Amino acid sequence: MAPVAHEFIPLHTNVLMHCVTSKAERRPARGTVVLVHGFPDTSHGWRHIVPRLSDAGYDVYAPDTRGYADTKFMSVSRPLIHEDFCMEAVVGDLVALLDALGLERAILVGHDWGGTQVWNFAAHHPTRLQAVASFCTPFFPANAAENPWVKMNAPTADTRFDYQLWFQHEPAIAELNRDTNYTTRCMLRAIGDTHVAAVMNPDPPRKRGGLLVGHPLDIAPSSILSPTDVAVYARQFAAQGFRGPVYYYRNVERNWQWNNRVAGVTIAVPALMVTAELDYILKPSMTKGMAKHVPNVVVKNVEGVGHWLLQEKPLECAAILIDWLQALPSSARL
Repeated sequence: MAPVAHEFIPLHTNVLMHCVTSKAERRPARGTVVLVHGFPDTSHGWRHIVPRLSDAGYDVYAPDTRGYADTKFMSVSRPLIHEDFCMEAVVGDLVALLDALGLERAILVGHDWGGTQVWNFAAHHPTRLQAVASFCTPFFPANAAENPWVKMNAPTADTRFDYQLWFQHEPAIAELNRDTNYTTRCMLRAIGDTHVAAVMNPDPPRKRGGLLVGHPLDIAPSSILSPTDVAVYARQFAAQGFRGPVYYYRNVERNWQWNNRVAGVTIAVPALMVTAELDYILKPSMTKGMAKHVPNVVVKNVEGVGHWLLQEKPLECAAILIDWLQALPSSARL
């Protein structure tokens, strides 16, 4: 497979962005694909996908988004606050990355929070996009009439999202930081592993007193991570801790207000939505009605996997992505 390298790219948003990169051997490349990770993940989550995309003829960049791993703010004159990790800011980093690479347009692919970022990029910066794809995360159109933060805090709110309310409190950060090796082994697990992600516990995190409460201290190895993978993730999560990643969850109202600027927008570029059949949080049923707002979307489902489909069935995910990329109309290519 194609070799993988690491680059540190200074952005005009005051961020020094670390990217895992792989360049297509054939020139010119078919295009540039930017792979955006979610939570709790890093660029390492794309390790199976990056070289396969470059083998298929694409230049690939998988950044660590702000607050994660080796991506750092270049100058900090004050303590970081949660507004530093709002959607407008993190999407701005992706725009700045394209600027730094000298790219007018690119193909953006996201997973989990990365999916949210690429859909938001598509809504706010459509002229910078050739095509967009998301694993697990559907496009949620802005609804100016309904404040999502009020809905999340309602007594009738779906408890599977309780972890996002738990993340509003400082003990949540301390819990994840306490032992990043243990956090990695608890959180990144295949759907068939024992003690899968704590969000599947019938008691929500706030009631249990923590996201990892209930996991055994000697938790069995994750079937999707080698010991080397665990060590890489543990180091990356320890590099800056979980404050930045958790702060992403503290901007619900701010993100809603920003997205109200593009309420009613249609995502017109070619799009791919890949669901995971057994994802407990981002269920495939959540894509219902999405084609109304993303008319050129292709929807695929990966069976028998949970949220970490890119690591449970990487060959199938890579094949779905590459087949879609190679079928893009000429107007979506460079």
